[in-house]
Amino acid sequence: MSASDDLAPGTIELETDMRPQRLWVLPPIMAIALAILLVFNSQGLAKWSRDLPPSTFNLHVADTAAWWHELMLKLGPAKAFEALRDAIGVELK
Repeated sequence: MSASDDLAPGTIELETDMRPQRLWVLPPIMAIALAILLVFNSQGLAKWSRDLPPSTFNLHVADTAAWWHELMLKLGPAKAFEALRDAIGVELK
């Protein structure tokens, strides 16, 4: 039995031209995804920060997150995300 027999049908054709990526490509991808979340889903950040255990540091985090959400509402990205969420009918917890 060869190594190719252990793979699912079609796997060999799909992986023919694939090459492993270096690990250094991961941090920029993660940074971009985090930035998009912070800008468009600032409401989620504010809700998450309010659920943190009480402490002086977490109070500062919650205040900063609330300030950030208000700023994103004023600038528009948070409003656009809320409009999109309402249009597709998804409720975030």
